[in-house]
Amino acid sequence: MRVIPSDERVIDENEVFAAFDYTYPGLEKVGNALEEKDTDKAKQLLVDYFRTRENVKHFYDYRGLPLKKISENEIPFSFQASLGLSEPIKQFALYAGNKLMDNIYVMPGSNRGQVDLGPNLENEIHYDFYKDQKKCHRGTLSIFSRGQFFEYLAFLYHETGDKAVVAKYSQLLDFFFEKYPLVVEDFSISAGHLQYSEDRDVMNLSWLGFVYVEMLYCQITYELDYHQVFELIKHLWFVVIQLRRYDEDTYRPYNHHFFERGISPFFFGVMFPEIPDFVAMKQRGVQTSLRHIKEDLNLEGGYNELSIAYWYGAAIAEMLYRLVTIAKINNEELLDEDAFIRIDKTFSLFSYLVTTGSKLPSIGDNAGPLINPILQLASVMTENKECIALYNYRTGISKELPNLVKYYANDKTGFALARSSCDKKANGFIMSAKVNCGISGHNHMDMLSLIIRLRGVLFASEPYAGRLYHSVKMKSIQRGYMYNMDSHNTVLCYGEAIQPWQKYANRFGVYRPDSPITEFSEYEKGMYISAYHYGYTFCSHTRKVLFCDNGSMLVRDEVNRGDRLEENHIQRWNFEPGVVLTKLSSNAVLLTKDAVKYLWVWDNASNINIFKQSEILLDWFTEEEIGYTLDVSFTGLVQNSSKSQMLVILNTLMLDVSDTVNYDLTDLISKSSEIGSAIATKDAYDKLWKI
Repeated sequence: MRVIPSDERVIDENEVFAAFDYTYPGLEKVGNALEEKDTDKAKQLLVDYFRTRENVKHFYDYRGLPLKKISENEIPFSFQASLGLSEPIKQFALYAGNKLMDNIYVMPGSNRGQVDLGPNLENEIHYDFYKDQKKCHRGTLSIFSRGQFFEYLAFLYHETGDKAVVAKYSQLLDFFFEKYPLVVEDFSISAGHLQYSEDRDVMNLSWLGFVYVEMLYCQITYELDYHQVFELIKHLWFVVIQLRRYDEDTYRPYNHHFFERGISPFFFGVMFPEIPDFVAMKQRGVQTSLRHIKEDLNLEGGYNELSIAYWYGAAIAEMLYRLVTIAKINNEELLDEDAFIRIDKTFSLFSYLVTTGSKLPSIGDNAGPLINPILQLASVMTENKECIALYNYRTGISKELPNLVKYYANDKTGFALARSSCDKKANGFIMSAKVNCGISGHNHMDMLSLIIRLRGVLFASEPYAGRLYHSVKMKSIQRGYMYNMDSHNTVLCYGEAIQPWQKYANRFGVYRPDSPITEFSEYEKGMYISAYHYGYTFCSHTRKVLFCDNGSMLVRDEVNRGDRLEENHIQRWNFEPGVVLTKLSSNAVLLTKDAVKYLWVWDNASNINIFKQSEILLDWFTEEEIGYTLDVSFTGLVQNSSKSQMLVILNTLMLDVSDTVNYDLTDLISKSSEIGSAIATKDAYDKLWKI
């Protein structure tokens, strides 16, 4: 193979022409023109070839006239603009496209962050990996360098037919080629970054290649002068040929490696059978991808990191979808039976996590992903029956409530959960309980953390993870807080997290302690679960949860060797913005949101503290966007006595009182202890149900 070029500013067009096999059907005329030394004609013929070729299929095809609008029914994850998807992809892309006509770049995702590029595109986005990490987040350039803004203009032009959009597309192509050329600085086969003086990593470069391919399947590209289309092909070739640097790279268990060394080589090898250097990557892509699927996804359907957004939003929707689907529509051999089963089971697990609402809650890095588009993916990738039934119910295709898995616990996948239903008034919880989390940059210290929903309303959650993940800079307290136990709904033994926030504030990687599940029982309309962790090393935390479909819950927290220090233990809760907390007594709080009333009662609370973590969060959230935090203190030390209890217990009774006027707090405190002491029994379930 020829020497791989390293400077995008000086691509030799002869190298690009030399990359093609002119014996390939349809390219003969291009080869003839080159033999005649008519490079201009060769460019035109090559562009014509890509405009009409049918030898491979893409996720979609909007080439040709009359101009076709991009369908609202396209799988959103076929577009890079789906990153952080929080609304219909077409709705967002048209909005962002119209903004871009005024040189305002809109970041994909729910926050719709904007950068004014200036009247003459003079406000360029740059980021020096070495110098800028302490100044600001790298995300703006990172995402911009993927080129998804070209998709915005494709949506807009195909919707309107406005030639001014074509002119803007032409301008931005020239701008991007001139101002954002890749100049390789790291030539090693294990490189994650290709360039540091401008923050250009291999993953984002690969995504840019995907976008360039997309643009070859949109008519807006063929409205340009053919010389400029050839420039697009030239830069596409330069981007993809960089992946040949990693032919001999060793395997690493990261989703970046999966995408850069597995998915991308396979995709480009399939999509460009005319380019031998790309085809040569295909088999390596298959081997690397299969190994990742079998090591990243276990036979229970679990993933090797506990982040719903990166599991389903990134690994499945953004990455694996492209791999599996491009193979499927082009009849390429890829998945064996084992790999297929693992993917199908992870889709089944996704269906278990769904209660109501448009998104899953945040667990781990980033905000939870949209539900329906991923259910839709399951029908395309594995035809998963549980996801199809749930999608049909949620979208109104079917009025019949699907036969649900209502209660589930598996520490190999990472969840204990319950749901009364999947309708708009569903009650349910999800608890983080996982073993063997692996080496992950997206885990959080969320052992035994609970997400709780009543009557469809989300109460206890991790409401800040999405924005903080995308916004805060390295070494900041906000970044450390996001990863640490403080931002989760668990117990801080002796009032402190296992490690201080500083340990998680810089770079990526949380080696999350195991939290095994030890007991799981199902009842007619409820379940019981027990799990623990030894993360503190000098004490342990066990959490036991009894759930009833009517919304009643009993959470029993046990700290073994909980009397070693004088400091209180803290049961920490973070509530969604808009949840109002009213302290009724020293042992009871009423939670209210959207006319739903949730009474929480404790049997052994030494103090209840309701506050907002404004000092940490106000730089990134308004006061209204910050929800309340609730700290419930409990101790094993007996006041004015030398006696203590090694096993320290706090029982929390949670009741739906939306339709109740009167309740006896003294009686409920007593019942919380009574039920908690027998929590693993059917008798406890019966008593909880009857309250």
